[in-house]
Amino acid sequence: MGAEEVRQFPAHLASECGVAASTQNQAFCALLFLYRDVLKTRIALDRQSGAGEASGEIVGCFHQADAGALLGKLRGTARLMANLLCGCGVRLSECVRLRVKDVDFGYLERS
Repeated sequence: MGAEEVRQFPAHLASECGVAASTQNQAFCALLFLYRDVLKTRIALDRQSGAGEASGEIVGCFHQADAGALLGKLRGTARLMANLLCGCGVRLSECVRLRVKDVDFGYLERS
């Protein structure tokens, strides 16, 4: 692939595959790494070449007191899931699929 195909690839991912902007950018950076560091080939590309635009969402972070106040208002399954998300670093999709058989109570950790 030449520079033009590499430029067109993130746009192809967006239009044909429907991937998010972050996935397009990751693919673009992977191609840059391949050409620059693995193949040792100079390829004329700029950061704007077909890279997707971010969705505009602002990623926020709670302070410890805010998180504690929010968790204190939750009950039952929602509270358990929120505690796992915050305390264990479990992703939401992992948390939803989590089953009792996935937890090793002997080591007090998830298998």
